[in-house]
Amino acid sequence: MRSLCAPLAPRPRLALLAALTVASLVGCKSLEEQARDDFSEAVSCPTSKIKVRELEGVTAFDVREKHNPTPKPKPPAEIAADPERLAIWEAKEEKNRRASQREPGFGSDVFEVKGCGETITYECWRKNKWRGGESSVGCSQLHRDLSKARAKALEED
Repeated sequence: MRSLCAPLAPRPRLALLAALTVASLVGCKSLEEQARDDFSEAVSCPTSKIKVRELEGVTAFDVREKHNPTPKPKPPAEIAADPERLAIWEAKEEKNRRASQREPGFGSDVFEVKGCGETITYECWRKNKWRGGESSVGCSQLHRDLSKARAKALEED
């Protein structure tokens, strides 16, 4: 008979580790849930009235550039005069601009959240920090479309 105090054999240890890992992930909030919660708080809108949609193939950079584009630098005259050199220079500049716009999280997802007459686009990502055995998620507002009533109220102020 095996003692209850004896160390576990390698196989049961792996099974226990796998079970603990799965259990810790079950309690995690999804990126979509975090976007919904952030929106609900920002707009004071009940979650039952909120629709969340992941914008597949859209990056945070794409949203920022659409609503608040960063100025593109002008090429030196000798490069601008040569179409082949200009194409190489522009490709390099675009790569550098995109690389500098990856904050707050590389590998993040973009969500459009609507409800109560408002629309907010969020970038959400899974944080690498662990709190109480659970990973956490974070979202950052990229763009907010004001409702017509709210926009009108701001104009009147």
